[in-house]
Amino acid sequence: MNSINNNHTINLFEQSFKGPSVQLLDSIKRIQYNSSYWYSIFHRKEKQKLNQEMWQAVSSFFQLRYQIDDQQHFLRIWKEIGQKEWSIKFPLTADRFHAIDAAFKKLLVYYGPGIAKLPSSTKHINSSVQQIVNILLHGGSLSKELIRIPLLQAILVKHDPLFLKQFRDELQLELNHLADNPPKNAQEEILWRQFLGYIIAILPFSYPFEGEKMKIPLLEENGACRLVEYSINIIEFSPNNTSSPMSAIGFAPIIDTLAPPILSYLGTTFPAGNGFTTTIKADFTPKMAVGEEAYAQAKEKIAFWFKNKTNVHLVGVSLGGAMAFHTIRDHYKSLSRTDIYNPPGLYAHCWKGQSYNDGCPINIYRQPGDIVSKMGFWPEGSKVKIFNIIPHQNGIAEVMPRSHIQAFSGCQKVTFLQSDPATENKSFSRKALVLMHRYFGPYLFYYPTCFLSYGYRKVCAVQKYSKILFNIQKK
Repeated sequence: MNSINNNHTINLFEQSFKGPSVQLLDSIKRIQYNSSYWYSIFHRKEKQKLNQEMWQAVSSFFQLRYQIDDQQHFLRIWKEIGQKEWSIKFPLTADRFHAIDAAFKKLLVYYGPGIAKLPSSTKHINSSVQQIVNILLHGGSLSKELIRIPLLQAILVKHDPLFLKQFRDELQLELNHLADNPPKNAQEEILWRQFLGYIIAILPFSYPFEGEKMKIPLLEENGACRLVEYSINIIEFSPNNTSSPMSAIGFAPIIDTLAPPILSYLGTTFPAGNGFTTTIKADFTPKMAVGEEAYAQAKEKIAFWFKNKTNVHLVGVSLGGAMAFHTIRDHYKSLSRTDIYNPPGLYAHCWKGQSYNDGCPINIYRQPGDIVSKMGFWPEGSKVKIFNIIPHQNGIAEVMPRSHIQAFSGCQKVTFLQSDPATENKSFSRKALVLMHRYFGPYLFYYPTCFLSYGYRKVCAVQKYSKILFNIQKK
């Protein structure tokens, strides 16, 4: 190969799967130009042309082979997969080429449309709540309509049961839509189940009532899908008695004996939500992993809920995901599936001596730009899978807090890439963030939260006492 012809090169790529691994798939001239400093200086343009032709051949081959219909999407995926196996600066042999292909087969789990928005004919209860759900689940943008005092008060100041009920009702519409549109193949099933689990994981943020009913899709082995009615059980717990408790939600199927019980943990909640200060403290308890102290306080109640239960579906997002990790350590044999979203990893001692090679899958989903899921250590074993979800939609910013709270799987197009937990646990940045969390987190968040919470309680006590004195004097 003294020059590069795209069609000829692509044919050679195809034939390489049948030939020896040492076969050269490159141009001799391109190799010379890239290996020689003088060629790079005096034949720079020709070198660039040959490199560009080779890149076009390689990218065209893999883009077609894995049916990635957009060049920009392919470049993003190549950066995560192909670039780690081969660089344009080096010769391309059949061995390297096969390594690229093997990496794509192993790591590219899904590329295609995300979960579609609700049909335009859907009747929404509250347009503002519908917009919030669209932001969380489908990459919607914040509009001026949402910047209103009543809505801001419901999120930042005062618990609003009506607003939260409307939020639940909107999520129920999304669940109904999932039930009406089951996956058509194994790849779509990964996307579908991820999206379903995320909705269940954010349901605790709507603060449902004890005994309230919700319908959740159940996907059967034959591909059929039906809605199962569940009854809600609220499990409250608090590491101390100085703030409102955080909670988990147990979902029990009312009639359907084949449907799994579901346990969903509340994550770090919004300021007006019950347990706000408790969840902040659970995030940054001194010398402890995220959620470690909170789970220790909840342990007996969680064990009671698990009593006589099997086939449990466990979910959690953020802090709720860390709580799910702690639950796995105690109740793994009672689980049938675990879906955890943008969680912080735990400290290394939490996973010491534990490996998950038998039992239910532990699915960890995280999104680019999310700093929370870059901290701590994952469980390890063949049953642990990490999915990195890349959105392909204009207007989506892969930055905090959007990367942490939005479901990128509801974007127009999306990519799922798999990564290895054992490899990630060796990352220096993970260890560095653990040290920062351990030694700086309590001073930046835990102690200030305790101080403000204490001050708030004192102010409330003074106000209450003043009212009592005023009423006595008035009488």
